[in-house]
Amino acid sequence: TFETRMNFLNIQKVLSLASFMALGLLASCASRPAQPAAPARAIVWPAPPNQARFAYERSITGPADLGVKRSTFGRFADWLTGETRGSGAFVRPFGIALDDEGCLCVTDTAAKLVGWFDGRNKRWHRWQAVEKVEFESPVGVAKTGDVLYVADSGRREVIAFDVAGHRKFRTREHLMRPVAVAVAGDRLLVADAE
Repeated sequence: TFETRMNFLNIQKVLSLASFMALGLLASCASRPAQPAAPARAIVWPAPPNQARFAYERSITGPADLGVKRSTFGRFADWLTGETRGSGAFVRPFGIALDDEGCLCVTDTAAKLVGWFDGRNKRWHRWQAVEKVEFESPVGVAKTGDVLYVADSGRREVIAFDVAGHRKFRTREHLMRPVAVAVAGDRLLVADAE
């Protein structure tokens, strides 16, 4: 009868929903692969007997290494689809900088994105475009206050935008292939490879 068929469909919906929720719980319990152990002795440059000027601290392959956690829904969606892009792992990190608060800024030329780690809130922000202007080859980054400056050698310009993703300015003036940016006081310095 019609009522029997409707009851069967409702039971089927409830079972489907319960199965979906159980899979979500399993996905949220999944753990990340273990990180490689840190080297036993410090890696420094230059090597002894010279005085060390740089020391290896740790490797960062993506936001998860900085303590940023994906939402349960995001992890479940990645697990369900077999997708790994949601992890935010870097593909080809190129430009790197620290902002005024010591937070990490990175450009990724393969993913065509700019990322900034908000250390205070343990959040990872990423932009592949700013107000419909897509990055082509972001190679240099600097950040001061709430403004990021990106040297995009593919677009042959420097793009400035705030952390909300609103463009402040973009300039191509006298630029052929900008490869690095730095902020010194109220001045923006741009290195051009051409």
